[in-house]
Amino acid sequence: MEKLNCSVVWDVPFPEPTDVIKTDHTSSSFFTVVIVLYLAVVLFELGILIYKNAKVKNYINRWGIYIEDITVNEHKSIKAYKCYGIYEPMLFGILKPQIIVPIDQKEEDLALIYLHETTHYRQKDHFTRCFLHILSILCWFNPFVYLYLKNMILLSEISVDEQVVSLTNQRYNYCKLLVDGCFNSQNSSQFLRLFSDKDFTITRIQAMYRSKNNKSLFPSLVVSLALLLTVGTAGFAFVTEPHTMQAFQTQSVYNGYSIKTEKIYLKEGQEASLSFSLDLSNDDSNKEGEILEIGYYIGNKKVPLERDRYTAETLTITAPEDGEYSFYINNWACNYIYTDNLEIRK
Repeated sequence: MEKLNCSVVWDVPFPEPTDVIKTDHTSSSFFTVVIVLYLAVVLFELGILIYKNAKVKNYINRWGIYIEDITVNEHKSIKAYKCYGIYEPMLFGILKPQIIVPIDQKEEDLALIYLHETTHYRQKDHFTRCFLHILSILCWFNPFVYLYLKNMILLSEISVDEQVVSLTNQRYNYCKLLVDGCFNSQNSSQFLRLFSDKDFTITRIQAMYRSKNNKSLFPSLVVSLALLLTVGTAGFAFVTEPHTMQAFQTQSVYNGYSIKTEKIYLKEGQEASLSFSLDLSNDDSNKEGEILEIGYYIGNKKVPLERDRYTAETLTITAPEDGEYSFYINNWACNYIYTDNLEIRK
């Protein structure tokens, strides 16, 4: 026998791939489902909010009784109405807000109510609350958004309460008005009364009397804001991450065979990744990895990338130009190669 020295020649022609990895089009992308679900809930909640506001506006237009114009400043006045079926005063509307009071509201309480609602208007609280409600809809998946919304509205009410009491010096009468409104609000819908429950009113009264219990409000707001931003940002990034995944039917590539994916359309700069793994259970397999040739096609042009030893890998390409792309894998030595997922990043 003669000893023969040999070297591996890489330029041996390899047959063109004949087996094509078929995409399982029946399996929907998980991230696409999540995004569609998120947008569906947002649109549904936004529709409910618009519908309820339109319904209340139509109700006020039908049953509201004009009282007078309330002067906010030298350039602006707000119309005030009494309305059947309204059980607590409110500032309703965004672009043209109106002051709405119950039909049986006592005349001696109107001055305090007008001052309270016009103070809300001067502070632009009607815009702030609109923004907060939209924020709560966009972050519906965040369990802390409700706490943040409630605390922000509570802070705006406490701010207005302090200004009204300091201007009128009628702390007792004002607190009595809040208590009466709390009891009356039990008859109104949840949409109208928002957070005007007993605990909400008690917190406002305690704040006016500088109760020690009020000290817990600010930490609660800070914690809820931090959690809102953390969970909200992470959740929003999760549901809006710009990528899709396509599941493949189970594929295996035998030794000496080649395989490629179906064509996908990529724009210039767009990324696509193909995951694959190797079966190294055979006694003849190199446990440190087997030699493969991997690359991609753009149209009919073959672009080899690497010939190396692999155990498992994700092949990622960045499209140099717009066109149809497909991955290929040439199996030089491995027992089997299994394809996994094709991920496209936009």
